[in-house]
Amino acid sequence: MNFLVHVFLLSILSHSCAIFPNERQRFYTKIDAHNDHLPMISDITSQHENVSSLSQCGHACFEYPGCCSFFYNKATKHCITASSVNQHGLLSSPGYRHFSLHGEGKYM
Repeated sequence: MNFLVHVFLLSILSHSCAIFPNERQRFYTKIDAHNDHLPMISDITSQHENVSSLSQCGHACFEYPGCCSFFYNKATKHCITASSVNQHGLLSSPGYRHFSLHGEGKYM
């Protein structure tokens, strides 16, 4: 698929996001209830700075074994991947958006 088709898919899937790391297609669901929050340190699998796009952040999650979701801050270009998300232990952190690998999220 070309870039324009990817952008089109992202625009029609209001709460789902298609991330295409390599040639396999992976879908992530935007979790609006967790926006402006981050997971507890014990749930974080990796952190990345200077990540220029949501797609790159999704790719980082896809490449890390055990990763089921990621948090991305477009303004700071910071990406955090997580193996699980404790909904009751989320930490307030404005600007982050949460995405979960569709069907594979591990929530407590």
